[in-house]
Amino acid sequence: MTVLRCQCGALELTITSQSYDDSSAFEAYKCQCCGRTGTLVHEATTGTTLSGCLR
Repeated sequence: MTVLRCQCGALELTITSQSYDDSSAFEAYKCQCCGRTGTLVHEATTGTTLSGCLR
C-alpha cells in the first residue's frame, strides 16, 4: 500500500471528487495543511499517475 502525501509533507488529504469503473479510477485531493490540490489516476493498462501536489 502506498501512502499519499502532499509536497509540503502533510498526510492530511481530503478526497474532493472521485470516479471509477472496472478498468480505471480517478481521485482529486486537497491538502488540509497548505490547500494545494492534486489528482491520482489509475488505468488498468498504464498504471497509476500522480499530479499536482501529490507524491
